[in-house]
Amino acid sequence: MKNSKNHYSFQLMHVAILLRGIAVGLLFLGGTMAFVGAYPILFSEIHYEINQQAEAKVIENTTNMDPNRSNFGEILRIAPILRQTPVNTTNAIVIDQIEVNVPVVWDVSVVNKNDYNSALKIGVAHAAGTSYPSQNDGNTYLFSHSTLNPLEIEKYSAAFTLLHRLEIGDKIVVFRDNHRYDYVVEQKEVVKGFNTDPLTRQPDYPQLTLQTCDPPGIPLNRLIITSRMVADYEVSGK
Repeated sequence: MKNSKNHYSFQLMHVAILLRGIAVGLLFLGGTMAFVGAYPILFSEIHYEINQQAEAKVIENTTNMDPNRSNFGEILRIAPILRQTPVNTTNAIVIDQIEVNVPVVWDVSVVNKNDYNSALKIGVAHAAGTSYPSQNDGNTYLFSHSTLNPLEIEKYSAAFTLLHRLEIGDKIVVFRDNHRYDYVVEQKEVVKGFNTDPLTRQPDYPQLTLQTCDPPGIPLNRLIITSRMVADYEVSGK
């Protein structure tokens, strides 16, 4: 009888150890999956902070440069230098502030899921029916994802992960047909996912609107960045 009780206690102890091991394993697995899911955003944020510190150092160094090296006429004729060489000069968007440098896919349907998902595998999508970059009044509307799906990673699917880092006055550059269009951010707003006002607005000046999910990866709301064209340069083809 005593041996039976000892054997039963021994079995219960093994079951308890097994259950504890399973619990620890599930906690570890959950933590690992959470880290994998958050890694793209964390990496982008850390990389952004490092680049911001480096840029601040460059600005500090350039304040001591000779102001007579360039005259005002040269500034007007020559496009400001970008930190990144654009992927092309016919269909691209470059945002040095958050290291965006990807193609733009023009005339993408915003209501056809297959169309815009295919476009976002290539680059940032331009909403069909909205304006093209030019000096004419109109709203050029570009949209992209803001986080990577760790189970289905695509090269450009999270181009706007750091879009929330842009501030009023930051520069956005769009290339189309060997023209460079410079815009300056003038507004940031978060709207509900069903709000189509940013898409359908008709401004009386050349406007660029960027859209992504807010918070990143969750299509509950939309982060909208609105900018105004400030310059147009002709560039050599690439």
